[in-house]
Amino acid sequence: MTRKCSTKKVKVQKISIIYYFAEVYNKQKVFDKGLDCARKGLALETGDVEAKAKIYFQVALAQEGKGQTAEACESFKNATYGIFAAPSKAKRANLKCK
Repeated sequence: MTRKCSTKKVKVQKISIIYYFAEVYNKQKVFDKGLDCARKGLALETGDVEAKAKIYFQVALAQEGKGQTAEACESFKNATYGIFAAPSKAKRANLKCK
């Protein structure tokens, strides 16, 4: 018996893989690749603001690492939902975002 893969399930798995690549690159301080992966994940994510928040958080970490403070502030603002709300607010305070 063969099963067809659900398009939605495959898409969610792809977004998760891309997210984890972004997270790993950011932890390794390879911010260009982290930012690239996070932006790809963000382009694929069609969920609500909480689903996008975790990806925005990785975008912001990469931008912060690259010294792009204004962009990081905006991305951390977009990440202030769900479990990423508190760490995003803390990062915004540390960066002295307006």
